[in-house]
Amino acid sequence: MNVSEFVEAIRLTVECAAVDDCLEQYAAPSGRKPSADLLQLSEWYTSVSDRDRTMLKKAMTDAVHASLFGLFCVLDGVRQIENTQDRGELELWHVRDGERTLINDANENLLHDEYNAC
Repeated sequence: MNVSEFVEAIRLTVECAAVDDCLEQYAAPSGRKPSADLLQLSEWYTSVSDRDRTMLKKAMTDAVHASLFGLFCVLDGVRQIENTQDRGELELWHVRDGERTLINDANENLLHDEYNAC
């Protein structure tokens, strides 16, 4: 797996799924006893116009994108999560059949740049 494949997999399985899953729950909450917050969101969501639902989906997509972009910046080491002089480094490895590939290699395409290129 390379950087492009990893970022695309995250985009599909996390970004798209997060927005779609939330909107599905707002449209029709599942489970035996949905939370009061979910029921309140559902009542509101089902009462708004199709245009407002479209705008909500766009806003949610932007929020998820910003979150994942920030996470990729942390994994790339361009956004710090430690406030000390001796910061550690994060390494993200993909391992298959004994072959190890460093996904967030600073000498290759950066994850956050690849993600923004999508």
